[in-house]
Amino acid sequence: MNAGILGSDQDVPDGHSFNQIVDGLTRFHFIVFDEFPDSSVSPQPVQLSITVDLGTDGTVTFAGPSGTVD
Repeated sequence: MNAGILGSDQDVPDGHSFNQIVDGLTRFHFIVFDEFPDSSVSPQPVQLSITVDLGTDGTVTFAGPSGTVD
């Protein structure tokens, strides 16, 4: 199975969410899909990792959601 991701790199502006969910500031959308679906293959586990580029301060990586690609 080859998993694909639909989404894009996003530059996040400086801002404050005031403890609210704000698209493009605290919430981002993407789709994970099987690039070559085959009904004879059982669902495969996936684990996403999210890497944030902090510019001159380096990068940080988070363990993201996990599940299966059916």
